[in-house]
Amino acid sequence: MSTTTELSSTIGPYRLLRALGQGGMGTVWLARHETRNTLVAIKIIQGERALSERSVARFELEARAMAALTSPHVARVWDYGRSDAGGYYYALEYIRGLDLWTMVKSYGPLPGSRAVHFAEQVCDALGDAHDHGFIHRDLKPANIVVAGTGGIVDIAKVLDFGLVRAMGCDRDAPTTPEQITGTPAYLAPEIISSECRGECHVDGRADLYSLGCVLYWLLTGELVFDAPTLVAQIAAHAGEPPRPVSKVAKQPIPPDLDALILRCLSKQPDDRPSSARALAELLHATGLAEQWTQDDAKAWWAAHPAGGQET
Repeated sequence: MSTTTELSSTIGPYRLLRALGQGGMGTVWLARHETRNTLVAIKIIQGERALSERSVARFELEARAMAALTSPHVARVWDYGRSDAGGYYYALEYIRGLDLWTMVKSYGPLPGSRAVHFAEQVCDALGDAHDHGFIHRDLKPANIVVAGTGGIVDIAKVLDFGLVRAMGCDRDAPTTPEQITGTPAYLAPEIISSECRGECHVDGRADLYSLGCVLYWLLTGELVFDAPTLVAQIAAHAGEPPRPVSKVAKQPIPPDLDALILRCLSKQPDDRPSSARALAELLHATGLAEQWTQDDAKAWWAAHPAGGQET
C-alpha cells in the first residue's frame, strides 16, 4: 500500500472511505467492513514505518493494550492484521462525537460539574489500563472524545494509545527535550526527567498529572503552562509551580476541586493521588458530577449539535 492511499483502497476486509486524521504512529481512516456493512476506524502504519521493527512493535503494543481493556470509556479494538501490500492495521469502534479540546476551544470552558463528570469516566479508562500494566503517556483533551449511544449522552471515550508503554520499561537511550515523546502541554515531570536519562521508570501516576492538565483546560480554556517554546514548556512542567485553577478560571471553582487539581499537578508522583481509582473516589467526593444531569447534557447537545452523538 502506498503512503497516499486512494479512497477506493481496501485493507483486510475493510474498504477505506476517507482519512480522519494523521498521528505520529500512523493514519486513521473511516472504513466499512465489506460483509458486515459496519463503520469502523482503521489505524494504519505503512511505508517506512511498516519496515521498522521498533515501529511495528510499538504499533502491536498499542493494539494489544486497547484490545485488553474492557472499560466502556476506551475505544474498543475489533480486529488486527496486515495487508497484502505490507501495511499493518487495527480496526476499532468508530466514535462520532466531539473531542474535549475542540469542545472548549469552540464553546468555552465547562462548568465544574461537567468537567468532573468527564474526569471520573477518564479515571475508569486509566484505571483499567493501569490494572493491565499499561500507561497511556499521551492523555490530552484531543484524545478524549465525547459521544452518545442508546439515548445516553456525554459518554467520554479515551483514544490513541500510540505512546502506551508497559510500566517500568526503559528507553533505548537518553534523549533531548526536543525529542521527548508525548505532548509537552500535558507531560508529567517524571517522564521528562526519566527520558532525558534514558529511562522510563514511571507508573500510572504520570497519567494522573496529565488528567490534572486536562481538567485545567476544561475549566479555564488555558494550558497549565503556556510557554513560548517547547523547551520552555517542558522546563515549566519540570520545575515551575502552577497557578491554581481558581486564579485563572472566569467561573467560581470549589475549593476542594481546586486543591485536588493542584494535587494532581504535584511534581512528585508520591504527592498525587495513589491511583486512577483513588482519584475517581476523590472526584466523586466533591459531589460535582452528580450535579450534571442527562437533561443538562441533552440540552447542551441540542444547542450545539455540530459534534454528533452516535458511536
